[in-house]
Formats: sequence, C-alpha cells, structure tokens
Amino acid sequence: MGPVAPTLPQPLTHDSTPAALKYLDSLTSDAIPRTSCDIDFSRSSGPGGQNVNKLNTKATLRMSLKPLPKWVPAWCEQGLRSSKEYAASTNSLVIQSSATRSQSSNVDDCFRKLHDLVDRHARAVLISVPDEEKQKRVQQLIKKDTARRRAMKDAQKSKKAGRRGGSDW
Repeated sequence: MGPVAPTLPQPLTHDSTPAALKYLDSLTSDAIPRTSCDIDFSRSSGPGGQNVNKLNTKATLRMSLKPLPKWVPAWCEQGLRSSKEYAASTNSLVIQSSATRSQSSNVDDCFRKLHDLVDRHARAVLISVPDEEKQKRVQQLIKKDTARRRAMKDAQKSKKAGRRGGSDW
C-alpha cells in the first residue's frame, strides 16, 4: 500500500493548503505504487542501430483515472484531465519514455514524469499563503492608500468649500 492523498474540502481554502503542501512535499516518484499503473514496452525509434531495432526499450505507462488512485490528490483531477497526457478514449494518463537504452531506466523516467505531472497540477490549484513579512507589507500599503485617498478627499472638500464662500456683500 502506497501513500494516500489527504481528503480536503472543495473548494480548497487557506486552512487546507499546509496539509496539501506537506503531502506533496513527501510524495516522490519512488513512492508511487507500481501497481497503480500498467506498463507496456515497444521498440524505440531513432538512432541506435541494433538496440533500437530489436529490443523493446520504450516504456509506455498508463494510469486509469477511474477510479482515481488513492495517492493522487482529488483536487488535481480536473487539471490532469486537461493535460496533454490525458487520453479521453481510455480515461487514463499515457506517458512514454525512450530517453535511454534501458527498459528499467525508461520505466523510472515514466514514473518521474507522472510524479512531476501530478505535482504540477496539484500545486497549481493550491491557494498560496503569504509569509508574515508580505502580509505586513500589504497592510502597510493598504493603510498608505487609505491615507492618500482621504487626503485627496479632504483637498477636494476644501476646494469646493472655498468656491462656495459666504455672502460677500
């Protein structure tokens, strides 16, 4: 049994972001359960001579999104379905690698790509929580803007009051 993504409220809130980030930081490509995916091998293309022509080194990883594997965060499912790796006909993600001449290295590369894809889409949905320094700076800018706006209103008020005047005669 591999990692299990935390169940967070939908839509995500500032309070749920730290738990989500903690899970994403702990998730690695090695932690992804190999049983959650199907892996096929085929002949690679391009230069490489006999190795390319005779050996099945290209790895193709398929992971069904129905049902969503427990290690995949539910909040990133929509992003995964809109990615270029999504195959609507099979309702799955399809990732290929023929980067090396070794089957096992290409399988590892597929799982690394899958991890990066899930991580990227999961982090894109999260609401960023600014640090204290940034929050203080924003509060100072809000106060400064309020004071500037108030000064402009007072200047406009005194200008109009000067036009009104009283009875000069």
